[in-house]
Amino acid sequence: LANAVYKSFNNGYFPLVLGGDHSLGIGSVCGAARALGKDNTCVIWIDAHTDYNTFKTTVTGNIHGLPLAAINGYENHELRYYHDGKIIQPSKTVIVGARSIDEAEKDNVKYSGVTVFTTQDIKEKGIETVMEEAFKIAGYKTKGSRSPLAVKALLLILLIYLVIQIKSSDVQPFIYFQF
Repeated sequence: LANAVYKSFNNGYFPLVLGGDHSLGIGSVCGAARALGKDNTCVIWIDAHTDYNTFKTTVTGNIHGLPLAAINGYENHELRYYHDGKIIQPSKTVIVGARSIDEAEKDNVKYSGVTVFTTQDIKEKGIETVMEEAFKIAGYKTKGSRSPLAVKALLLILLIYLVIQIKSSDVQPFIYFQF
């Protein structure tokens, strides 16, 4: 997956990876960081869970609860090894929609430096405002589009994804956009 994302960027496409397991984020983001440079890569992680566990704090032992911590270089180096080990600075990472965080994971998030918008934040501010803030925070000092149009395009893509409701982890669509 990291190689497919890398090749997509190098061929002038913007890859949108939709999948059924959070661990896909490791390959997706590491491939983007390799193509764009880690200083020009940011992450907006839209999920009810922060996925910031480590092998020491995970309750279930499942890798799908660890990817964002791995992407940010918060332990879990074993999960980055196969993807050139690029990490994204926590200050360029925003979690949107968090509502369920494991107890031990809360400290990982608290001390990591990532920004978290909870479901309560979305209810209070509205999704468009939260996403605009997320783009500003994650995209600070990176090259790329953080325009209101980009925010609306991302929201539309997410809406389409939710309407389709891909429920099978066997379905891993890989969508390309060319600019």
